[in-house]
Amino acid sequence: FNSIYSSSTLSEVTKKHCKRVMDNLADICYSHEISKKKKSIGIYGMIEIFANQKDPSQQKLILDWLSEEAWKGPEQQEEIANFGALDIIHNVICEEEANFQLLNSALWLMQNLAYSNTVNKDRIGQLGGIEKLFKLTKRYSQSCTHDNLEKYTVVESALAALVNSIIDHPKNNKRTVVCGLDVLLDLAESYIEDKKPEISKGIERNKGIRSVECQKAGFENGHLATLLLEIIKPYSVLVCINCSYEQKSIGISCQNCGHTIECK
Repeated sequence: FNSIYSSSTLSEVTKKHCKRVMDNLADICYSHEISKKKKSIGIYGMIEIFANQKDPSQQKLILDWLSEEAWKGPEQQEEIANFGALDIIHNVICEEEANFQLLNSALWLMQNLAYSNTVNKDRIGQLGGIEKLFKLTKRYSQSCTHDNLEKYTVVESALAALVNSIIDHPKNNKRTVVCGLDVLLDLAESYIEDKKPEISKGIERNKGIRSVECQKAGFENGHLATLLLEIIKPYSVLVCINCSYEQKSIGISCQNCGHTIECK
């Protein structure tokens, strides 16, 4: 634009348009410049900005950056948590009408903070994070509708955060058994049913056809629920409420009589 603007053959009107474009472009930073600015602000500064920011799209960008930082290692994970990131996450996931993209970013951050980090898993458990994740999962899984991928994605993000929060952590496993078993069994049941031929073709029983995308999302959520059930197995005893048979593996119905099972 600069060379065009300098051309002597252009009319004054065209030059004005070129100058306006150049002025606008001058405010745009390159990605490496933005990265430098974020680093100069630091983790504490970014969390402070989040607290004073009301625009969900801007808040999402901050959470995404924190997630990337958390993935770098234990030192960054604990620094981010020390500055109050878990409180921010809990506030977001407890909002009744949270922005879907902001919610997913908050769950992604929780997932990365908990990854292979016992200290942060302790914090998540102590702050009631396991219970809040299951409350969120239940609310969104019950309200998922045909062609509504956003809610399926929230459930997937919450389940992924749960996996990282409870794996190799006995206390959070026990919390899961107490508050989340019914949610996991419901999702696992859908997963098992979706593997049946008539369901896998995209037909949802009593509801007709589901879109391929929603079907895949529901299938993935069921898979994650099954994984969580496998993780908590050593901390729970699954017993049939009909014949009292203790189950040898995770399932949704009794291996002996086919009746519903529950946890003791």
